[in-house]
Amino acid sequence: MRGNVYDVRANILMGLSEGKSLPKIFDPKGRGYPPRCKKHFDDLVSMGYIEKDTRKPTETGLLFIQAYQPLRRLLRGEDAEEYLVPNEEVEDLSRSLLQKIKRRVNYDIYTIILMEARLPKPKTRLMYKVGANLKRINKLISTLTNAELLELTETGKYQTTDRGFEYIKRYLYFILFAMGGTKGNKWEILD
Repeated sequence: MRGNVYDVRANILMGLSEGKSLPKIFDPKGRGYPPRCKKHFDDLVSMGYIEKDTRKPTETGLLFIQAYQPLRRLLRGEDAEEYLVPNEEVEDLSRSLLQKIKRRVNYDIYTIILMEARLPKPKTRLMYKVGANLKRINKLISTLTNAELLELTETGKYQTTDRGFEYIKRYLYFILFAMGGTKGNKWEILD
C-alpha cells in the first residue's frame, strides 16, 4: 500500500468498512505487509477511529472517510456530493493545525496555495509561500487548474475558484480528523 499518510489511513478505514482483512488491505497479493502499515493501523486505533477488538471503523472513523472522499473527488475535477459544515471555532483550530504541520503532503500544499490565492497572486508568490521550486509549483498549479480549483486571471495571476473555496472548507474540516483532533467537536453533515 503506497501513498501519503492520509491516503493510507483512508484506505485502511475503507477496507475495514468493506469487511476486508488487514493483510488483504495492505497487500492484496498476499506477500505480507510492511511494519509501517501496522503502525498506521495502531495509530488509527489509538485515535479512536478503529475498535481494537472488532477491527471495525468507529463512527469517527466513518466520518474520516466521509471527510476524505470529497477531497479526492474535487482533486479529480468531480463534484463532491455531501457538504461538511465546520463552525468558526473548528475552522480556527484547523488553520492552526495546518500551520503546525512539519511534514506536509500534497493535500496540505494544495490548501496552502488555494488559501494564498484567495486574492490573485503571481506564481512566484505561491512558490515562495509553499517553499517549492519552479518545476514543483508548476506541477501543483497544473493539478489545481485541471481540477478547476485554481484559475489563471487575465492579469497573469492565479486565483482560487468557487470550487477551490469548497476544497479549502472541506480540507480544514478534514485536517481535524487527520490530526486526531475530533474529541469534543460537533460535526454536521448536510445532504
